[in-house]
Amino acid sequence: MSEEMKDLIVKLLHKTPSKRLGYKSSKEIINHPWFDDMDWKKLLRKQIKPPYMPEIKDARPNVLGGIASSLGFNKKRRDETGEVSETQLGRSKLDLVRKNSHKFSGF
Repeated sequence: MSEEMKDLIVKLLHKTPSKRLGYKSSKEIINHPWFDDMDWKKLLRKQIKPPYMPEIKDARPNVLGGIASSLGFNKKRRDETGEVSETQLGRSKLDLVRKNSHKFSGF
């Protein structure tokens, strides 16, 4: 892991919200050295291919009610070609959310 990445992660996870990177403006994050080689305009136009695409082994829908919806899952999206897809939580992620949901009761 590069020093720039470590610095970014530490600043994004600062305990005090007002001291977190991005608290004042998203430009704080955009201007961080770790993103120096990022072409933000291409990213916004969805012209950058991800370095890794996970293989989807189980296409069956697995939805955890309101939690999935509030996280933006189980929503239809249209890509740049006009194709519509749905984002869904996999079984292992659902189990993980159920198992750990008590940890986030104060958020």
